Amino acid sequence: MNTKPLVRKLEILAYTPDREKFLNKNTLTELFIQLIVNFDKKQDLSGVLKQIKEKVGSIDDSFCGNSQKDAYEFLVVILPDLLKNLRSAFSKVFGLHSYSDPFQFQVSIITHCGTKHHKKLESRTSLVLPLPQDKKDVDINECFELFKKPQSAYCLECKDFSASTQQELMSSKPEVLIMYLQRTDMTNSGRYVKGQQSVEFDETDLDLNKYFNFGGKLMCYES
Repeated sequence: MNTKPLVRKLEILAYTPDREKFLNKNTLTELFIQLIVNFDKKQDLSGVLKQIKEKVGSIDDSFCGNSQKDAYEFLVVILPDLLKNLRSAFSKVFGLHSYSDPFQFQVSIITHCGTKHHKKLESRTSLVLPLPQDKKDVDINECFELFKKPQSAYCLECKDFSASTQQELMSSKPEVLIMYLQRTDMTNSGRYVKGQQSVEFDETDLDLNKYFNFGGKLMCYES
């Protein structure tokens, strides 16, 4: 994931004169800005990092202890607070009354049921990619191929499962794309296991145009 656009917005606010007038105190946004300022000034980061952990723990108590959490779970917790405060701050500082969510995109969910098909749109802020379970080393393109492959599904419209398949396709592109690898899988005995495959990807040119149709708009990302 390329976080440069989000970090750049935080940097802009970090060096905006009298930013305290535009940002609520004791928010994650203000804490991350302080982290940037301390880093630039080569000051100790331990204090503000502890404050960030405490703040995240106040939002989601599963982060209060020392149990292992992954980056995706962390992003799910911090993004709503960050985006809410960034919208408000940019509106006050620059008079921007509309601030688009850099992580949000649309997914088309298409259910094929016999001769019928049903389509609906969902807004999301991350893309969950399945992993091929029968391979030791995986290329990210294989994950996208598996993602767009129709899967057996229950049709809510027709109340039928027997001949229904469902397919998800990205129909719009976010400024920043968060991808989450779905490593957990259920065995035949009903036990969940976590896949340990390594996933290779291009760090400078992740081309999604071969998998999704964005109306002629190119979609490439840097990690």
